[in-house]
Amino acid sequence: MVREMSPWLIEFFGSRELNRAILMLLCMTAPVWLLLLFPGRPAVVRRLSSPFFFPVLMVPVWIYMAYTAYTLSRLPVIASVDYHAARSIARHPLLLLVFICHIQILNLFLGCAIYRDALKRRSQPVAALLLTWLTGPPGLLVYALQRLFRR
Repeated sequence: MVREMSPWLIEFFGSRELNRAILMLLCMTAPVWLLLLFPGRPAVVRRLSSPFFFPVLMVPVWIYMAYTAYTLSRLPVIASVDYHAARSIARHPLLLLVFICHIQILNLFLGCAIYRDALKRRSQPVAALLLTWLTGPPGLLVYALQRLFRR
């Protein structure tokens, strides 16, 4: 039995669930970020802050989201690599959830890498970590500038 839902059906009947899923995905990494921002650098956080620990724990969520999108919905066919193809992907509600999860994992990986590098250099990357949590790459730029000027 093939179960397929068009994107508009998913949005129409599942808008409340989609809103909850987006909020959950945006908040799923919050406990880790709060640990990284915690003053005093507890020993357990130093040990678990590897970029290959917390972000990798989030990968099963991404796999689940991608599997759900694949099994429940007609995914857009990508015939070319251009603006219109990218727009058709971004309009699909389940693929948008996969993308949000993807960004959360990459930002967390970046934040853990910044945290580990700051540990080695004995610096306080609070502003860079907070900016990385909220915006991603601009936090890396802030940290790179901090490193450059604190040599």
